[in-house]
Amino acid sequence: MPNSDNSDKTLFWDKEKNAIVFVRQTLLPAEFKTAECRTIEDLAEAIRTLDIRGAPALGVAGGYGVALATVVHDDRNIEGFMRLVSDDAKYLASTRPTAINLSWGINRVFKAIEDAESVDDARAAAIAEADAIAHEDEEMCRSIGRNGAALLPDKCTVLTHCNAGALACWTWGTALGVIRSAVEAGKEVSVISCETRPLNQGSRLTA
Repeated sequence: MPNSDNSDKTLFWDKEKNAIVFVRQTLLPAEFKTAECRTIEDLAEAIRTLDIRGAPALGVAGGYGVALATVVHDDRNIEGFMRLVSDDAKYLASTRPTAINLSWGINRVFKAIEDAESVDDARAAAIAEADAIAHEDEEMCRSIGRNGAALLPDKCTVLTHCNAGALACWTWGTALGVIRSAVEAGKEVSVISCETRPLNQGSRLTA
């Protein structure tokens, strides 16, 4: 069952602070720290430095990035407001232009607000759509886990590449989600994890 709090989330929207809170992946495994993005520049830097990484996680970050853009601007004219949010969305997408999930999350949330009649409506719609992306990601990961676990024998060894666990997603993980689901089902799974570059994610995060 999905966890209703944020203790197992790679990143999430803090409704009280109007900020994105994320796990600083570049500090792992030596330190576990979270940080806050209160501006689009903060989020862009986190993505650029791989503090937030992993395709599904970038999709969620992109969605929440548009939500963040809607709360940092206080222009009450909807046309001017939407131009500012659009500029932020384009800037955020430019941080990792080859990351398809990032631009997908950005575009999906921006599309959800482009017909908003007021700034307040746009903000509410952006946060709701970004939340939907995050929850859908968890459901997909858990579905991958259930279906993939059924393919693994009761005792096996799995070779993984890079990091495809909860840190690369909103939670649970894709390839590692399969392993987690298999272990949860009582199977005995050993894992061989490749090192990978540029930050040795396989050894530093997966292992």
